[in-house]
Amino acid sequence: MSADDLPSTYLTCAANFGTRLLIVMVLLLHCRFALAAESVAPEWLIPANADVPTRLTLHGAATVLDEKIEAALRLTGHSYAEWQLKQQLSTDEGTFSMWARPLWATGDQNSHTFATFKWSGPDNSYFALSQGWWEPQGRQKLYVVLSNQEFAFCMMPWTFNYTLYLQDQWTMLGVTWQSGNPGYLRLFVDGKRICERKLAFPGGRHALNPVYLGSDRGSTVEPRDRLSDMDIRHIAATPRASTDEEMHATYIRGGGVDRSKWILALASNDPAGDVIHERRLILDEDTAWTSSRGETQRRIRRIKAAGFNVYAPCVWDGAQAFYLASVGPVSSAIHDGADPRHDPLEYLIAVAHAAGIAVHPWFDIARHAPGSNFPDVYLAGAPKDAFNVQSKQFRDFIVALVVDAARRYDVDGINLDYVRAIGPCSNKECLENYYRKFGRSLLQDWKAQEQGKTVPSLIEWNRSAIADIVRRISYGMRRVKPNTILTIDTVPFDQSRLHQGLDEDGWLRAGLIDALVDMSYDDPIDIDTLDRAMKMFTPARQLVAVRDYDLFGDTAVDRSGEVMSDYVRLIRTRWPGAGIAVYHYPHLSSEQVLWLGRGVFAQTATAAWGQ
Repeated sequence: MSADDLPSTYLTCAANFGTRLLIVMVLLLHCRFALAAESVAPEWLIPANADVPTRLTLHGAATVLDEKIEAALRLTGHSYAEWQLKQQLSTDEGTFSMWARPLWATGDQNSHTFATFKWSGPDNSYFALSQGWWEPQGRQKLYVVLSNQEFAFCMMPWTFNYTLYLQDQWTMLGVTWQSGNPGYLRLFVDGKRICERKLAFPGGRHALNPVYLGSDRGSTVEPRDRLSDMDIRHIAATPRASTDEEMHATYIRGGGVDRSKWILALASNDPAGDVIHERRLILDEDTAWTSSRGETQRRIRRIKAAGFNVYAPCVWDGAQAFYLASVGPVSSAIHDGADPRHDPLEYLIAVAHAAGIAVHPWFDIARHAPGSNFPDVYLAGAPKDAFNVQSKQFRDFIVALVVDAARRYDVDGINLDYVRAIGPCSNKECLENYYRKFGRSLLQDWKAQEQGKTVPSLIEWNRSAIADIVRRISYGMRRVKPNTILTIDTVPFDQSRLHQGLDEDGWLRAGLIDALVDMSYDDPIDIDTLDRAMKMFTPARQLVAVRDYDLFGDTAVDRSGEVMSDYVRLIRTRWPGAGIAVYHYPHLSSEQVLWLGRGVFAQTATAAWGQ
């Protein structure tokens, strides 16, 4: 029987049934997604008096502050509170965050516990978030212990005692985790990641109520009756790992600002020092400065307005030159059909000099980028994305490229980046030469240094090749331009770079280079390492380079002009006489230009390169 043979009543009923079934399916699907969304939504504790005692149990002097004035939980001395979670956290993945305001005095060296709770299982596993843990080694360190039984913990990685809390100010603390092999554990302060550990841990545990706020009672094997002495608010537990972007967004929505407390604690508003001879360098890895004469003029105007006096544009990116090089491949992007003889570097230098800005072209030495063909001997056995620095033919090429630019252009300086081997060479010639010289395996020695061991033969092997490049560039450049400044980009005392042939101290002592650009891109800056570098190399021989943007996952966000001004004041206060470098131009926002040019860089400076 076909549909045409059925009575119209049957057809109407069938149609109605089909419509109803579709509606039911849509509703079920909607409910499923709603339940799923609810299951990963954060559970919040603001807190409020209505939470007591159903969700919140107060102990000792713990009180809930007047919600009309400020909703928060006040915990003094050894007082604490117990929070009953409605939805369970697990070690599979999750997020835990809170805002804390210290009641302890500035300089207090006691430990203060923010939150602890137990995990399921017979082995006394616990979670802890605390300022100070596993004392005395962990005293005054911000710690998160996801699970003591899985050795999953994260802490402030530096030895310097950074200020994370200021009197009468709120600090947001956050933790995210994801189990797996590898899994990860991340610790955040004021919306920024300060620690990440990648490690294998299985998950499978669930949190046991209650969550102890302001107490270490949830730590099954570490309770020491640590102090609370804090106000806390906006505590959130989420059974999903939040992204870096989400943690930062939560901080901003909660009223946070991007000025770092640790900088404000260190930087003076009126630092002493000579600013009229200050070196103010901006690095530009974006080669769009070559795109037109108008863009070149625009960049120089903005750099001038911001108060910089040295500009380092990338002219060799490891694949091609962005000027009319007579050595090596030239980018097709710089060719001007209307004026085939136009050279963007020559034009840039003329415009910059007219504005009183020195130009230090930036060369990537050992880095190899896609885009050009090179002789096989330059690349045979080379590490990924690198040239083989053990190849004499490559060293001859890169030296000739840099020295030729110094000879042909009115440069004020040259900046060298990737002045290192990047990795081990692995072709037969490299392996045999290394064994012949040292009687050792090159690849085994490389693995040993990756494990933190110092391998003198590997240092000597790469240092010989890299020093050959630096020495010949320095001699060749100064032969044609005696007063030209030579700088290198580096991370002082880095174990891996040491084994890649970097020798800042030797090159400075030999007069081969004039200054180091310390790439201090971490947030917070590694204060201890820079303190050590300033003592060893002197501030006059260094520039501290900071980013003008923040990274939240893969998202780059321009820093505010006020934050960039804070960094300038920090460098002037902590390391008087050091130069200031900013990486890099594409993130130099109009707000930054105004804040710098009308504020900390308002006084014109002429770069002086000391000894």
